[in-house]
Amino acid sequence: TSGVLRSQADNSGWSGELAAFGLGQLPYAELLQAASGTGEQTEAHFYEAAQRLGRGDEAGARELFERVLSTHMVNFYEFTMARQLLAPRPATP
Repeated sequence: TSGVLRSQADNSGWSGELAAFGLGQLPYAELLQAASGTGEQTEAHFYEAAQRLGRGDEAGARELFERVLSTHMVNFYEFTMARQLLAPRPATP
């Protein structure tokens, strides 16, 4: 996966910004600043939330997943995934 990100990180434009973020070369604040429009902001919030979740910051991840939903970008994969990740889980016996 990191090989794919490395190959994209030098590209200009949003895909290059996302790849650099995924490699840890671009902080979230800078990724969000580079986002042009609600769709790219939705993606930035989602991928930062996923990273926070991976680091064990469930509260921070939840806050950003909720921000993804507040964009109302219902046709975005990230919106659908955020909704699923925030859905209540059935109790396990």
